[in-house]
Amino acid sequence: MTKTQLLRKIHIFNTLSDYEIVLLAAITKKMTYPAEVTIFEENSQGNEFYIVVSGAVRISKIISELGEEALAIVREGEYFGEMALIDQSTRSATAIAHESSTLLTINRTDFKKLMYLNRNIGYKLLWGFFRTLSERVMETTDKYRGLSAMAGF
Repeated sequence: MTKTQLLRKIHIFNTLSDYEIVLLAAITKKMTYPAEVTIFEENSQGNEFYIVVSGAVRISKIISELGEEALAIVREGEYFGEMALIDQSTRSATAIAHESSTLLTINRTDFKKLMYLNRNIGYKLLWGFFRTLSERVMETTDKYRGLSAMAGF
């Protein structure tokens, strides 16, 4: 399957035209990670956005004296690390290949160049990222409400 075909299957890119998908595909790189290999660590500088082509990636927090706390498993067709394209903050969690995984990556420099050259792509992608972030904040809020209720707060 080509990069354009892979990208077309990712919901955040469903508003892009065929031409825009081709432009986006041109800045992606395909990476393969064996199971249990760390992709990036919490507090490291984020420069790439990742799309899972195959396999699964575990997003975790490492808690001193307790070990790893898995926050999410990101599977085929899903993505993570989008904040690295938006700002220059450090990673908020660690990403580990949960199983052997193939990922497409987009780095911040190439993404910014693409947005500068084609503002329509930038608008569509940033809007998609904001929708995703909003959904994730609501999911996290619901989880914490449930935990608070179970704890009797």
